Amino acid sequence: MMGTVTKALMSGLLLLAVAGCQRPDVAAIRAQLAATDFSQAQQPLLFAEFVSAGSAGLLGKAGVNGSVESWQSPDGVGLSLDRGVLVRTAGHGRTLLIADATHTRAALTGQGAREYQKLYKHLTGENQVRETVFSCRMSGPAAEQITRAGKPSTASHWQEACSSGSTSMVNDYWTQAGADVVKSRQWIDPAAGHVVIEVPVGAPR
Repeated sequence: MMGTVTKALMSGLLLLAVAGCQRPDVAAIRAQLAATDFSQAQQPLLFAEFVSAGSAGLLGKAGVNGSVESWQSPDGVGLSLDRGVLVRTAGHGRTLLIADATHTRAALTGQGAREYQKLYKHLTGENQVRETVFSCRMSGPAAEQITRAGKPSTASHWQEACSSGSTSMVNDYWTQAGADVVKSRQWIDPAAGHVVIEVPVGAPR
């Protein structure tokens, strides 16, 4: 059950844009987040900003399957993350059915190859599954000062550059001890672009 404090946080801060509505002021949302004490939340929360759509809001943890955690907003926008690496989306534009996180996770821990292939499967507008294999290279880490949901933090920055034919994209990951991804900027598809995902400072994990 979602606690009262968590529900209040999500009700007060959930400002996800919906089709046909005016885009929210993401800067104003971030300012509100910066003033929020996330230590009062009674369940883990993520802040997600869909860059191309100009929408943003809080997601609560909806379930766990092995190393994959599912996160969802009250209006059905969902993200699935394998220890911080995006593997699936729901309720936001064309659906990312699966992104292979295996080699990305290995590279982030320093135990895998820096160059590898990464499979993405998308559901197209014609309800067909499109598979794309990207050639990727991981670089980093570099220590950086960042913000997470409006509050300062220190993390190690990794960058994953991928290409397949004429399509190229870059994913960014910021980790702390134990390759814990506390912030990321990850690609969904050419139309949806990237989603920025942040673990609020002080929020339960």
